[in-house]
Amino acid sequence: MRLRTQLLLWALATAVLCGIFGTWLLGLNAQRSAGQLLQGELKAGEQALLRHWAARRAQRRSAYEAIARQNQLITSLSSGDRAQLTEVAKLARAAGADVVVIIDRAGTLLASEGNNAARLFEATTWNVLSESGSMIQLDGMLLDAIRTPIGNETILGFIVAANRLTSEQLRSDSEPLGLMTAIAIDGVVTSMLPPDLMTTARWGDDPSAQLPKLAERYQLRASTLGSARLLVAVPNTKVDAFTTEFIKQVS
Repeated sequence: MRLRTQLLLWALATAVLCGIFGTWLLGLNAQRSAGQLLQGELKAGEQALLRHWAARRAQRRSAYEAIARQNQLITSLSSGDRAQLTEVAKLARAAGADVVVIIDRAGTLLASEGNNAARLFEATTWNVLSESGSMIQLDGMLLDAIRTPIGNETILGFIVAANRLTSEQLRSDSEPLGLMTAIAIDGVVTSMLPPDLMTTARWGDDPSAQLPKLAERYQLRASTLGSARLLVAVPNTKVDAFTTEFIKQVS
């Protein structure tokens, strides 16, 4: 009788231990699955964000191209009428740009509008600005700049229009997609992530290595955006919620 009781107790203890181990193993597998799902969510969200930005760039480019094709601008540029070119720069600002410069084909500044116009003009000599759009860093600010050629058959000059990238704009673009984002160029970062966790403005393809504090609280994904580095993140609480719900379902 005593032996039977001992065997029963051993069996119960083994069952409990197996149950605990099984639950732990299920939780571990659930965490891995949740991590993979969130990485998929990050990739899909990143692609949606890039499409949104590309569409906005295309809209801006269309507005600047409409201005650049105006005969009045072409005539003013040909004659060197700087007063009229300044009015054209104001038109580009009215179309949505934060800062605008107009240069001739040789790179001479003819007109400008907006703060940091002098620094944007300097950027036109870096050979990094494109018609499709370029992320640049000026005096600690990130800007999205578009270079639009002026002229019909012959290029006479360029309208260079740039828009500031702010943390508020990042939030407006990213939150509807369930993302938190940061963009950095040359150590300058615009971010909607907690600043105390953003211990560096430089990260590689595995951002958790450079941003370990951030990786403790977020699933991270990094990619290249021209000369910029893009970081997208979702909270790890999503992993915990998935794991808890999964264990409930199988228990």
